[in-house]
Amino acid sequence: MDSKHEALNFLETEINKREKRAVLSFNQYLEELKQEPQRVLRNIFQLFYDLVRGRVGEGIDEYPDDPESIGFVTYDCARLFAEGHDNPFFADQLFANRFIRQIESLRQGFQQNRIYAYDGPSGCGKSTFLNNLLHTFEAYTATKDGRSYEIIWEIDEKAVLRESGPHEILRIPCPSHDYPILLIPKECRPEFLKRLLPADALDKTGIFRDKEYEWIMRGEVCTICQSLFWALLEKMGSLEKVLAMAKVRPYTFDR
Repeated sequence: MDSKHEALNFLETEINKREKRAVLSFNQYLEELKQEPQRVLRNIFQLFYDLVRGRVGEGIDEYPDDPESIGFVTYDCARLFAEGHDNPFFADQLFANRFIRQIESLRQGFQQNRIYAYDGPSGCGKSTFLNNLLHTFEAYTATKDGRSYEIIWEIDEKAVLRESGPHEILRIPCPSHDYPILLIPKECRPEFLKRLLPADALDKTGIFRDKEYEWIMRGEVCTICQSLFWALLEKMGSLEKVLAMAKVRPYTFDR
């Protein structure tokens, strides 16, 4: 084998490793949801919050009883911006406190259609901060603790058309990378979750209580997935058969 083919074979092997993502059935997804609702039922805002809080911690208030304190605490952001990076970014106390407060507000998930700009003179570290943050986030989402899921349809054309012959699978990823729980019709979602999850899990996660989970009850799946769901249900007449074609896979975040 010449060097060109050897190099191409190596590249193909490495790319296949990277792109390989385990595809779950909808039932397997529901089982994960049942076992770990707080991890599985997270939108992008909650996921980002968990990353930051997990790396930074609660912080230390050096002057808890000082009436003149401005409320700033000391945060150790090294695991977020410095460790494992070629160009570490060191956040001072002012920046760290403002950043954490912004993350706290993002957790509520009401920041739709807003853009945040980080302003500063040339060379102050804006690009380094953002690049390191994105790098840390990408690494986090590749782990089980940071895993997020998206819908991918695997439609058996022969089964839908009720034809004999070899099965032909049409694979359609959700163009909006929607969360699989949104595939459950909105009007059925609250009762569905009450029946699926134990009462103590519902109380612990605060799904029906906390603002950060409002998206679960109010959100709608994208129009393409919604159309596929109802069209397949009408054609096949069985929710079980429709959900057998609705698969779930980990979503890969890439800047």
